[in-house]
Amino acid sequence: LAGATLIAPVVNYWWPNFPSTLSSKEYSKQFVHDKWSLWVAHHLPSLTYWWNTRTWLPPHSVIAHSPDVLSPQDRKLVPIFTAGRAGVEEQVRQQG
Repeated sequence: LAGATLIAPVVNYWWPNFPSTLSSKEYSKQFVHDKWSLWVAHHLPSLTYWWNTRTWLPPHSVIAHSPDVLSPQDRKLVPIFTAGRAGVEEQVRQQG
């Protein structure tokens, strides 16, 4: 295996067939509050909803739509993808 890419908003770092060295290396790169959220989701799944609905607990970066999780290349693309969104969102609200 020369390399691995996981394209998903949130990755299951406890996937049994995933190399543990690679998994722990990538998990350590997460923000601390994201590690907490993932730990709760993995070890205490019944508390996941509770965790995500508390405003005094830090939300997971993906749930909060934080741009901090994006690479510099992805940050350059965000304006391109969101440029025409405002007009469409207004139309959807009018229909609802």
